[in-house]
Amino acid sequence: MSDIEKLIEETKKKLAQLKERQRIERAAERKRLSAENRKADSRHKMLVGIGILQAIKNKRMSEQQLIALISDGITNQSDREFLKQFYDIPMPTATALAAPAHADAQQQ
Repeated sequence: MSDIEKLIEETKKKLAQLKERQRIERAAERKRLSAENRKADSRHKMLVGIGILQAIKNKRMSEQQLIALISDGITNQSDREFLKQFYDIPMPTATALAAPAHADAQQQ
């Protein structure tokens, strides 16, 4: 094998190593960004919840308004069951949960 062929083979190996390193670094960056996004989403939800609970405490929002928000916005059955320990949330039938709220508007 000539010196040029050896150099080409070494360069190919080096390129493969660099590509693998780049792949690993990109995966680590995606993982970091995903974790940051989950953390920001959780913080956002927590702060909105704190604001709503504070509004109820300060009588700017009634508990009935909160129950209406929960009834409209939280459709996951296990989440609703969890919240029932804090609020008197009506438990709709499975078909009512499956139908989107805007379905009536689409039929007209």
